[in-house]
Amino acid sequence: MSLTASLDESSVFAPPGEETSLPLQVHNSGSTVEEYRFEVVGACVAWATVEPQLLALYPGSSETVSLKLRPPRDSSVPAGETAFGIRVVPTSEPGEAVVPEGWLTVTPFTEVTRTPPYCTSRWRTSGTSTTTSSHRSWCPQVEG
Repeated sequence: MSLTASLDESSVFAPPGEETSLPLQVHNSGSTVEEYRFEVVGACVAWATVEPQLLALYPGSSETVSLKLRPPRDSSVPAGETAFGIRVVPTSEPGEAVVPEGWLTVTPFTEVTRTPPYCTSRWRTSGTSTTTSSHRSWCPQVEG
């Protein structure tokens, strides 16, 4: 096999609503110029990209690409640990693909918002006030 690929870190934390980058080292140990494409696999595929998406390497050379993780800040992404991989596929020999794997921890979040009070006055000595609050969060349930 003329391809090796490895993640700089095997685990990463990704706060919802923020971007986290993880470097991936790609090395062409073959004797010809090769182009590689990248595919994210795992639960994070909807909000993860690899930049650049295509990479051409001369024989014996190495380059670094970046996995960009952008988990949305809502309850569609559960907090906690999940496995992921990046499939590195040589375009001339797709059967020779490698998949470096790692662990991703999406951190829990809590968000509380409050709107300013709406006040009305009927008489000089009486009035009403209304306040609206909302609470958004996503935390894994811990069983003990």
